[in-house]
Amino acid sequence: MKVAAVILNYNSLNDTLNCVTQLQKQTGVELFVIVVDNQSSNESEVCLLRKICEGKNCHFMSAERNRGYNAGNNLGLRYAVSNGYQYVLIANPDMVFPQVNYVSTLVQAMEKDKNVVVAGSDIIDAAGYHQNPIAFFPEKFRDNFSWIRNLFVKDPLVKLQWNSNPEHTTYCSVLNGCCLLLRSDFLMQIGFFDERIFLFGEERILGKQVEMLGKKMLYEGHCQAMHNHKRSKEGSQITRFGYLKQSELTFIRIYSGYSSWKKWLLLAGVQLKYFLLHLKYRNH
Repeated sequence: MKVAAVILNYNSLNDTLNCVTQLQKQTGVELFVIVVDNQSSNESEVCLLRKICEGKNCHFMSAERNRGYNAGNNLGLRYAVSNGYQYVLIANPDMVFPQVNYVSTLVQAMEKDKNVVVAGSDIIDAAGYHQNPIAFFPEKFRDNFSWIRNLFVKDPLVKLQWNSNPEHTTYCSVLNGCCLLLRSDFLMQIGFFDERIFLFGEERILGKQVEMLGKKMLYEGHCQAMHNHKRSKEGSQITRFGYLKQSELTFIRIYSGYSSWKKWLLLAGVQLKYFLLHLKYRNH
């Protein structure tokens, strides 16, 4: 099976090269790596990355400007789809793959059920927390108000143990976007990732797109990857709040499917939430 893997690089030279090396060790599939640079600030590092990719038989691409996570990934995804790859893996540069059969395990799981269009694995962070799936079941209207409770948490972005039974394979509604395997025909159906989202919240939208097409999202518990995430690269907390707010507003307006009055209530709630968060963290 021929599979493409897309790595979106942004000022992450060492992580990206390590990710490329690990993906090229995968067995059971013929894996072609595509590296997309999303307008990194260090030109010498970009030139070095391009040269090393050529030596490793990877395809290197550069975005003309940084239009965000989804837009950057779409460059690689469109290249993979146009070149006939049936499956495409997206992986953040800071992903680590200890299992050499990681990709083939995900492919085999999707081959068994043609209704599965997105699959992900167990993902642990540097502290050992299991970060997948983000949600097992579709959200309910009341779930949109959990922020009221979370507002009083010291850090609203605190890492959580989302899955207490990580070895159990199951369908789910939202997977962590740091590492996903997607069917190419599904990507074409949804017009690739929504580029109105700059960063954060893309997982929720992807889950809704799967649901709207009557397809399935699969959490495969028999393979595991590590995510050495560095929050320092996301900018200040206020900057992150701005990205999150944009994503939430887009989801409510375009994808939620709620009635007009429910949308109005949620949109007002989002404005209030981020106003209060800005007050809480204005000196951070």
